[in-house]
Formats: sequence, structure tokens, C-alpha cells
Amino acid sequence: MRLSSTGPWRPFLLLLPTCLALIGMRYMPQVYIGPYEVKGVDLLADVMPDEQATQAGNGGHGTAAGTSSTANVDGGNGVTPEAARSQTARDTCPAGIVCFEDYSTDGAHGMDAFYAALKTRHTLGRPVRVAYFGDSFIEGDLITDHLRRLMQDKWGGCGVGFVDIASEFIALRPTLRHKAEGWTEYNVMQAKHNATADGAISGRCARAGGEAWAEYAAVRGMAHLDSFSTATLYLTAAEPGHAALRTNGSTADTTLAIAGHKALEALTLTAPMRQVRFTVPAQTVCYGMALEGSDGIVVDNFSLRGSSGMQLTAMSEEVLTQWHRVRPYDLIILQYGLN
Repeated sequence: MRLSSTGPWRPFLLLLPTCLALIGMRYMPQVYIGPYEVKGVDLLADVMPDEQATQAGNGGHGTAAGTSSTANVDGGNGVTPEAARSQTARDTCPAGIVCFEDYSTDGAHGMDAFYAALKTRHTLGRPVRVAYFGDSFIEGDLITDHLRRLMQDKWGGCGVGFVDIASEFIALRPTLRHKAEGWTEYNVMQAKHNATADGAISGRCARAGGEAWAEYAAVRGMAHLDSFSTATLYLTAAEPGHAALRTNGSTADTTLAIAGHKALEALTLTAPMRQVRFTVPAQTVCYGMALEGSDGIVVDNFSLRGSSGMQLTAMSEEVLTQWHRVRPYDLIILQYGLN
């Protein structure tokens, strides 16, 4: 029987060689182009036995993935004293579990500052803060919501943390209710974005029009997210002025002074809150508002659709220093490339 290249067999004729090629790539050797390794492809990975788990089940013989040794350096066991100390410092994982890889260069203790902050969280004077940077994969507070809840279950705290001012993507988050009007948003992913966005740690900011306002409300029925006790607005302004904040549907304003001088500022209101609404003078550039508790832990979701993470490298040291001054982080997580 002759198969027509234009009939119903056409998809099959395309898929068959593609699948055979992908299966064949499973047996490709490691290939390097200069210092870069060409990633292997294994179409059958989900149905094949786990080699690492199999080795562990056979008494630990063989070399587990992700470990290395240096032969004939120490006179017998093939592992240098420095490597032995490093392996001891790292977490050990049960069979079938992949641990986080610590890429620090100081003897695998790169998480020490985070652990120290957790131990002193009751006297830290602020929440322990985690900054989670990623692309659209975490846009709807996916993964970050689950991580935040698990951490707040264990170490306390409340609120969703940092949220943009007027981004259309905020509506995708079920962990928050948000409304905003009168803003012009700038995004570093835009082909011709306003240079003001370069100073935004989230990659987005918004400039206030004549009657701009934004409102954030907690979500009832969600653990740790039904209220917050601290609302902090991050902004820059060319001239001194005032920001007016209203909480819990009140018509009375709480006024916070804006110093001006185009420096990054953090205006904080502390009170039991389920909802907060603010207005600022026209032309004020606002970067976001953080909703959190006075202690415990909080996870900030910095999702940026289409980002490869390289936008972070464009942030100047001066900008990073200013953000560290007003909102220091104890742990920074980068997750890119899933697209």
C-alpha cells in the first residue's frame, strides 16, 4: 500500500521519524561546545526505572547523580578532605528525592543567613522575607502561594507580600482582590519601556494620573491571607507631598508624608487590616505595595511574563542598594526557563 503525503497519513509520517529521533537521542553521549554542555533528551524518562533509586536500593553502590569524587588524591579513598567536609555539610536526600543544589562557593553554607533569620524571627523587627523571581509560570501566584502557605504554617506570618500597582496580571491571582484606576504602567519587557521601570525590583511600575488610586483586599477563607497588619507603599516623587490611605472601607484618611527628591521611599501603615486603598499626588511613580505581618515570614511573588531573568542583571548596584535599604530579603529564589 502506498501512503499519500497529502492524505490522513501525513501527521503519522511526520511524527514517526520525530519520535524515533527523540528515542535515539536517549543514547547520545555528553556533547560540549566550548564550556557549554548540550542538554540530553530522554523521551522515556517517565517510564524508565530511576537509576539513582535503583543504586540506593542495591546498598548505595555506584555514584549518585550530582556527586563527584577525586581519585587517588588522598592516598586511598578517592575523596579529598575538602570534598568530604563539603559533602558532610550538604543535606542528604532519601532515595528518589532531589535536594536543592547549593551553588554557593563558601563551603555549601549559602543558606546560613536564611536559617539565622528564621531563628531570630521573633526579635527581627520585621517578617523574614523571601523574594521569588520567575516568569509567567508563577504569574497567578502558582507555586509561590503553596510555598508561602507552608512557610507561614510553620513559622507564622500573614499576607501575600509585595504586589504591583496596576498590572493586568494581578487579576490572575486568587490570593488577593485588587482594583486600580488612573495609572500609566511601565514594564521592562516592553520594547520601548519608560526608563523609570528600570528602578522597579518587580520590573513594573506605574505613574499616577490626576485621580489615580489603588485598592487591595484580603481573601476570606484562605489560610494566613484573610488579614494583614502592615501595608507598605514603595514610591518615588520629584516633590514633597502626601499619600492618603484608607483601611477597611473607612472614609477617614491616614496621611503619610512623601519626602520627594526622587529617592526610593517606603511609607508604612500599621493597623489590623482586611483592605487598604491609597491615593498619591499626580506624577508620583509607585512600584508596589507590600501586605504582610509584623513578624513571621512572607513570600514576595516577582513574576514577569516572558522574562528570561536577564532583566535582573540590568539593575544597577545603586538601585539594588536602595531596595535592600527599604526592603531587605533573607532568601532569594530564581526560577526561569520553564517556557
